[in-house]
Amino acid sequence: MRIRLMALSHIKNGANRTQTAQYLHVSRRMVNEWVKRFNAHGLDGLKEKRVLAALGHCLLSSWNNLKRMWCLMPSNLMEEG
Repeated sequence: MRIRLMALSHIKNGANRTQTAQYLHVSRRMVNEWVKRFNAHGLDGLKEKRVLAALGHCLLSSWNNLKRMWCLMPSNLMEEG
């Protein structure tokens, strides 16, 4: 969240969004998104979303499904030859 706050501070101090993006080495689209979310939701809009947690849950679910499928496979499919 620190870089997002830096972006808003930079803009408040007179920089435009393109200059802010270049200064922070991020895309202008990202800066635009942060400003939009801040204007709509305040500081809560700048909090990181928990996408990685959701991704981890999906991966675990897929892994569990794969293990179940493996246990259900006929044993002759696992033999060599």
